[in-house]
Amino acid sequence: MEDEVFSQRTINVLKNNRALLKRPSFKDIQKQFYKSSRKTKLEFKKSLRKNFSVLKRLFDSRRRGMLVLNS
Repeated sequence: MEDEVFSQRTINVLKNNRALLKRPSFKDIQKQFYKSSRKTKLEFKKSLRKNFSVLKRLFDSRRRGMLVLNS
């Protein structure tokens, strides 16, 4: 009887250890967070000079609260 209980406990411990090994540790999660949060550069879209007037009108109209399309 004791052998059966001991063997079942052993099986349960091994299952739990496997589950814990698959989980990332706190340090791994922390390192991943720091790596992803270090991005400080912003990437802006490139625009042609002739599009500046169109963009300026669009931004001005949005700032005023009305949207003017293709005018």
